[in-house]
Amino acid sequence: MAAVLKIVDEVFGTGAGDRRPALELKLVSERITARELIRRRIADEVQTANQRNIEHAAGHARTRSFLIQFDEDAPEARLNGGIVRRSRPKLFDEPAEYDRAIEAFEKNQFILLFDERQVERLDDDIALTGDSEAVFLYLTPLIGG
Repeated sequence: MAAVLKIVDEVFGTGAGDRRPALELKLVSERITARELIRRRIADEVQTANQRNIEHAAGHARTRSFLIQFDEDAPEARLNGGIVRRSRPKLFDEPAEYDRAIEAFEKNQFILLFDERQVERLDDDIALTGDSEAVFLYLTPLIGG
């Protein structure tokens, strides 16, 4: 049976209790591990961010039209880097982002709450219910400590 998991981001320590919905994951099973939950979230975020970066770069590509014949192999073109310059978007690397997130979990830089209970181990099974919610609680470091 398919399940939908609501994921929420919350920042603790700012005094405001900032809480916002992050995304909803559609799952084929009613069980998931914290490791898989983090992997799926990273995959979704990387895909979204990379798509935005690609669209932004495409929208801001600079081109120039010439009525004259332009030789890109000419010494001047090689020296100046050519006339047509298209910026390449910076894309996120999913495996690197996943490794960074796992390391952050292990260093307690964020806490994962599932149905108001803290998930302490990455490979423990989590059982979903109809109204399950995963909260990524980000901790704000104290000043001077």
